[in-house]
Amino acid sequence: EISLSSGKAVITSTRPSPPPPKPKAPPAAMAAAVNVIKQQMAEQQNKIQLYLQQARSDMEAGRFIKAESNLYLVIKLQPQNKEVQDLLKQVSEKAKQQRSDMLIVQAEQEVQYGRPKEAVAIFQKAADVDPPDGKAFFLLARIRKSVGENDSPKELMQLYKKAVQKSPKNLEYRLALAEIYMQLEMTANAYREAQAALEIDPKNDPAKQISRKTRP
Repeated sequence: EISLSSGKAVITSTRPSPPPPKPKAPPAAMAAAVNVIKQQMAEQQNKIQLYLQQARSDMEAGRFIKAESNLYLVIKLQPQNKEVQDLLKQVSEKAKQQRSDMLIVQAEQEVQYGRPKEAVAIFQKAADVDPPDGKAFFLLARIRKSVGENDSPKELMQLYKKAVQKSPKNLEYRLALAEIYMQLEMTANAYREAQAALEIDPKNDPAKQISRKTRP
């Protein structure tokens, strides 16, 4: 900045003065803060080990739903743990199957009690879980057909297809899909399913009959 003083130009500096240095934390306070962090990390690690131990115990006992919950807690504390992520994927599939199987048992009880409509709703929940096995989809299609839910053959076909996709070695599912294909006059598809059924059981009479009726 330039100013006039007694007729002479005087240059004065406008550069701000540096801020005063921040006072350093006393060594005792720093040590205490470090100890708190170490304690928190140790507690977190203890929790992780506890959850993992419980998850492994649940897996060994076949309690996959509980194991899944404990592994989720580990992932929450260690989101980047690839090993636990992979284990969780495996356990989640088994947990899905366990949930679906439990619902199937409930639905079958409703059938025994003479409440087919309630059974349909529970079988639907069992399928909605999207288990790795095709049983829920097959049973849902079968009961919807038996109680007269007015499903079109194409709607039932989708359920049977899902059952076969998930359990391709199941003879009963293959035959059900072949029969619905015949009903829809999709003879090439019916023949293919009959042949697949015969690969599972070469002596199966229903599969032989469908194969003869739909042979190209």
